[in-house]
Amino acid sequence: MKIQTSVRQIFDEQLGQNELLLAHVDSTMRGVKEARWHYESRLKTLESFAVKLETARVKNPKALEDFLACTLVVTTTGDIPRAISLVKKHFKVRYRRPIKDGETHKAADCFPFDDVRLYCVRRNDGSLPPEPIDNVVFEVQVKTFLQHAWGIATHDFNYKTDAVTWGKDRVVAHLKAALEHVELSLQEASNLSASPFVDLINPKLRNISEIIDILRKHWKRSELPYNLRGLAESVSSILALLRIDPASLDSSLASLSKASSGLPLNLSPYGVVVSALAATHAPALNAALAASLKPMMLITPELLLPAGFPSAEAAAKTIQI
Repeated sequence: MKIQTSVRQIFDEQLGQNELLLAHVDSTMRGVKEARWHYESRLKTLESFAVKLETARVKNPKALEDFLACTLVVTTTGDIPRAISLVKKHFKVRYRRPIKDGETHKAADCFPFDDVRLYCVRRNDGSLPPEPIDNVVFEVQVKTFLQHAWGIATHDFNYKTDAVTWGKDRVVAHLKAALEHVELSLQEASNLSASPFVDLINPKLRNISEIIDILRKHWKRSELPYNLRGLAESVSSILALLRIDPASLDSSLASLSKASSGLPLNLSPYGVVVSALAATHAPALNAALAASLKPMMLITPELLLPAGFPSAEAAAKTIQI
């Protein structure tokens, strides 16, 4: 694409300073963002710079506000206020779009791009000598992973294309509307799940819930895994193998605790459960494991297992360390 010399000149004038600023911003953002968040940045190319100037929407071509643009991607919309605070802590925010939370320029039946954009400059508290880059404005977009994925998936399809059609715009709007619905559902999942429409339970989940209650009865929450449901599902498989209910698990754990003056401290909760069930249901557990079509239990040397468990046939249906 042919680009006028004057446009090239003002592009080159901004490029050097923005390259220096990019190094500072990248280093700062990557050092302070939360581990699960994503960060990326880019500098305008000459062609993109020229095309933007030709929209006649750039008030000062010699100081393009998004010559350097960064994206901070967070998990859900609930994380956005925290991300904004993080940016404000490390950079000086000159202005933002939308202008403030709770307001939007878009109509209720339209779905244009409207992610949070912060327009910042480097924060210099006076401890550093003034530099020209201190006054260079750059853009930080704050969005969720879903918003980021939508932007990547639709950007070239909708904006950088030779074929402009109503159908393409419509499909992109459909996708944005669906995305907003998903974001809303994620943010309000706790409230939505309490709705009578979905506040239901089935036997499998009731069983898992009862097992979780029993585990929390015998252990402090800090002694149980973060993925407590995963542990409960593993325990549920063993109970199903034995054809016993969670109340029997409670009794087995109580019996082991009484016999050992407390539950073993050198075993994981899963290891304690296996030891407790083996102590009270060894014959049934041997028979059930032997009849199983696949391995159903993890056995480690530290477990407190009664003599005769597992039997040779049962051992073949366990994973042993």
